[in-house]
Amino acid sequence: MFLNKENIIAHRGQWSKYGENYKNSKKAIFEALDFGFGIETDVRLFNNDLVISHDPIINFDSKLLSLKEIFDFYKQQRCKGYLALNIKEDGLGALIKELLFKFKIDNYFLFDASAPECVLLRKLSLNIFARESEYEDARLFGELNPKGVWLDGFNDNFQYIEKINLLRNFFKFIAIVSPELHGRSFNDLWGQIKNFELKNDKACLLEKVMLCTDYPIEFYNFLLSE
Repeated sequence: MFLNKENIIAHRGQWSKYGENYKNSKKAIFEALDFGFGIETDVRLFNNDLVISHDPIINFDSKLLSLKEIFDFYKQQRCKGYLALNIKEDGLGALIKELLFKFKIDNYFLFDASAPECVLLRKLSLNIFARESEYEDARLFGELNPKGVWLDGFNDNFQYIEKINLLRNFFKFIAIVSPELHGRSFNDLWGQIKNFELKNDKACLLEKVMLCTDYPIEFYNFLLSE
């Protein structure tokens, strides 16, 4: 199997068996990391602290998870999965860099930041992923030397494999957004990824490809199945 566990990114943690209220929770994120997966999570600033929240924070919540807690767990447990940090607002770069340096974390990337913010993040020598979709061309960010590309198809007719074949010539890593994140079936894409792997004997995708999914265990088991 060409996709190692660390290349399977659990979208907001491993929450699906507990329910949507567990998205971005400590339980879901720590469980995904402990299992060997990477995680995708959302970073904001609240009360001068980097915290995990997809939506803007209005009131303090005692269950709010800090980025520092994740990094601490990651190092203590010697996790290897990729940390995909969705930048939900501008101005977080210096604080994130400080934490990355403190915990000596290299297996990460920042994505979804605004274009001006991406420029600032690269000036801070942080790893960024450009975005590619029906409406965005990741190659326009080439001068910023992004570490990879976040491949996100919004519509049913999105040609994932064609995009992978194109983008692998420009980017070191390609993180695919699985269709269920947009309310669509994942069956066709998962099958295409598995068939693509078998037909090309791993030679084309190499270690480049990641998949961000709500169902990391199911995808992992699917790749292992006959």
